[in-house]
Amino acid sequence: MNLGKTVIYMALIWKKFEPRPDPFESTVGNGFCYEVHYATSTCEFGMDLEVDLKELVSKALSFASVTTWRGRAKRMLILWDSVYCTLTLVSTDETLMLDSPQVVKCQFEGLERYLEKVSKGGYGEWEKKVTELTLQIRTRLTEVVQELDLTTLPVGMPILFSSEDRSGIGAANFAAQILYGAE
Repeated sequence: MNLGKTVIYMALIWKKFEPRPDPFESTVGNGFCYEVHYATSTCEFGMDLEVDLKELVSKALSFASVTTWRGRAKRMLILWDSVYCTLTLVSTDETLMLDSPQVVKCQFEGLERYLEKVSKGGYGEWEKKVTELTLQIRTRLTEVVQELDLTTLPVGMPILFSSEDRSGIGAANFAAQILYGAE
């Protein structure tokens, strides 16, 4: 937000983290519970988006060495849900399917409002803007990751990005791009 010569960056609004059961608990019965650190962002584009992404990645980095329920976390995964404008950051195993209990999640309300306006122009226009927004989010995350102090990231742990629905697509078909490190 620009008020004359003073620039004010909107901060993320953090909610108290809430323990959440594994959504597959009734199926697998593992007793695993997630601690979801949930934030909302009102930003749309520009510096506000970058500031919010930095804060989210920094928070997720603090949980990078937390183990998954079946072993050591091997990767940090950043998932972008373009339909709901939600970013999820989690440490996960080598299959990218078994996560650590610490989850950072952010709802980008400003971006969602923007896409709602675009959707009035028809599905084709909305789909084009969603693709552009996803590319912008990935590009900004790449820049943010390169600017941050990654000393809390376990040695050899890459940071990956995906905009695919991993629960819907399945492990065999899920793909993620490297933002930092090597696979």
